[in-house]
Amino acid sequence: MPLPVTEKGGYIGIFTEYDVVAQFFDSGGRLAVKSVDDLMKAPVKAIPASLSIFDANTIMLFEKVRRLLVVDQEKVVGIVTQTDLVHACFDYAERVRKALAESSFSISTADLVPLRRRTAIISEYTSEHLRAYTMK
Repeated sequence: MPLPVTEKGGYIGIFTEYDVVAQFFDSGGRLAVKSVDDLMKAPVKAIPASLSIFDANTIMLFEKVRRLLVVDQEKVVGIVTQTDLVHACFDYAERVRKALAESSFSISTADLVPLRRRTAIISEYTSEHLRAYTMK
């Protein structure tokens, strides 16, 4: 669960379990960090609560961040992570699939080719942007 880090009433970073796991693997299985300040991601980026999941994902990709504060009427109301966006995108795709299946609208495989190409580019960029850790 992501946690905002505050100092003197302002948000200075966001800390998640990913930060601990990444440092653990980067250090060869040792945690040499002594404080949250050493691990948190800063500066904090924020988005309005009304932003779409697709726009939030675009911001994450271009700003190279994995989490964003969500602000509504100048108050922080939550944190959205890349994992949250992946779940939301799958949910959205499933709703679109069901709506298409229930309608008379038809789409051909050829119509999906441009979408597949764009998806592959985003997936490759995301794979490069995110660091995957595996046990050797």
